[in-house]
Amino acid sequence: MRSFAAISFKMILPSVLVSMMMVSILFTKPAGAVDYFHWLKHGSWKQRVHAMYHLGYSGYKPSFWILVEYLDKEFEEPNDSNLGVRVRQAAAMALGKLEDERAVPYLVERYKKEKKPKVRKTIIFALSFYNKKSMVEVVQMGLKDESQEVRWEALQTASAMGDDAPVSAVSQFAVGNENPSVAIIAAYVLYVSGQEKEKNRDILLNGLQNKNPEVRYWATHYAARAMGIEALDAIIRASEIESVYWVMKEMDDNIYTLARKKRIRETRAQVDTVENLFKDENDKKSKDTDENID
Repeated sequence: MRSFAAISFKMILPSVLVSMMMVSILFTKPAGAVDYFHWLKHGSWKQRVHAMYHLGYSGYKPSFWILVEYLDKEFEEPNDSNLGVRVRQAAAMALGKLEDERAVPYLVERYKKEKKPKVRKTIIFALSFYNKKSMVEVVQMGLKDESQEVRWEALQTASAMGDDAPVSAVSQFAVGNENPSVAIIAAYVLYVSGQEKEKNRDILLNGLQNKNPEVRYWATHYAARAMGIEALDAIIRASEIESVYWVMKEMDDNIYTLARKKRIRETRAQVDTVENLFKDENDKKSKDTDENID
């Protein structure tokens, strides 16, 4: 006669096997899956660069200290200098995408000693993911950088800093600069900071009529951001004669957004007007009622 224990074991064995299979499915990588963290630590440098971008964009914080280490990675062989640039760029970008404030001092420290403009540019971009006040020092340095691409990145970053933008540094940078696109972005920064608003408003709107399509693009982008609905009519007029596709698309996108905001504002104003009429009417009725009671 079979024992109760033996019968019970046979009864529960299928459920145990199913549970084990489920655990195996959950914790076993699919065929062909990449262990990016393993690549980050032990892969070739090409694999490590790929892993840094992947882990940064996915917000994988256990990669933090390895990224900090790679942020200072340099190679002794002259032929490997470009590899060093790619490694440091990837590390900076990944630290930015992690959005962990503990990365800020390491990015700032690396910027101050970094010799390659491409890496300095990437570090400025990486810092744009963090608290705006932490970026001020590096953006100020970037606006004075010897590299044009670094200065441009610093200016673009300053435009996203709002009240924390280094207004004085931006103003000094724009003075004497012959690039009209720089003038547009500087005008935006100064406008939203309350500096000479009428003058900078005119710079933004006049940019919509510039012969250079790049200037018209930035003028559209920043006029819409700075002036909102007030810029709508000017952008609509500029779109009527625009023929460059990517400028036209920027204009159309902003026209749609601003027109929608205008419609919402007008609808709210109408609702408020109706509500006020009803309120006045109810107040009048209440007053008449009170007088009749008296």
